[in-house]
Amino acid sequence: MVMSDPRHTGTLAYVTIYNNDGSLSGACGNGTRCVADRLARETGADSLVVETAAGLIACERLGPWTYRVDMGAPRLGWHEIPLAYAVADTRKVDVPLDGADFGPASVVDMGNPHAVFFVGEVAAIDLARWGPRYETHPLFPEKANISFAEVKARDRSQCASGSAASARPSPAAPPPARRWFRPRGSG
Repeated sequence: MVMSDPRHTGTLAYVTIYNNDGSLSGACGNGTRCVADRLARETGADSLVVETAAGLIACERLGPWTYRVDMGAPRLGWHEIPLAYAVADTRKVDVPLDGADFGPASVVDMGNPHAVFFVGEVAAIDLARWGPRYETHPLFPEKANISFAEVKARDRSQCASGSAASARPSPAAPPPARRWFRPRGSG
């Protein structure tokens, strides 16, 4: 992540976010919390806004090492995520790979594309094998953050943008307006 001078009044920095392969990412919840921590300590602000390629992200300091970030409204349309082709329901998307059967993924954009597979036991999945293969699947022209989610508690999370993607409601529920996340036990 690279912090630069703000481009808009009312923000403290413009943040350029790089993926580990050098490509650009629109947003990163965990990274934004780290940037918020540095800016809050430098300025004394408890609330601040940073700019990213995905837009403005509001951050709030809740304690010495605890921040809440507003990842904004999820983008749920196949063309907004984006996907390579139209799908009827982005909550249940088949992403076929030879040798894999994790069921449909829920796909959403929280500043960058995410695909979440809800599974019975994450520990049983070879993440190093399947994550990269799904990340670069032809369905995702901009790649995708891949999550395998095992629901154990509905109030805990570590990755803000991934948590926002994983918190997407079931097909029977209406889409959320916004997702705010305050992970427990993380800085």
